[in-house]
Amino acid sequence: MRNDQLQHWNVEVDRYKALIDSLQADRALVVRREKDLNVKVESADAIRNSIDKTDSRIEELELQLQKCIIEKNDFEINMEEAVQDARENYISLKLFGSCKN
Repeated sequence: MRNDQLQHWNVEVDRYKALIDSLQADRALVVRREKDLNVKVESADAIRNSIDKTDSRIEELELQLQKCIIEKNDFEINMEEAVQDARENYISLKLFGSCKN
């Protein structure tokens, strides 16, 4: 009877050893996956930071573009006013000149 019990416990010990070995292998796999995920998270964070910087730069460039467009429009208005003033002065000179003769 004792031999039967001893054999039973030896079988149980072997079964638990196999279970422990399996769990240790699973643990190693989980640790490896965790490291891979951490690398991916760090990479995603770096990409996110790069995107944030790019978005900020895009906003700056859009503001600069808006300022340039406003300056261009102001310049065009000033040029049109100058051309119109020049025409008026030319017409005035022509009229004034023809009245003198």
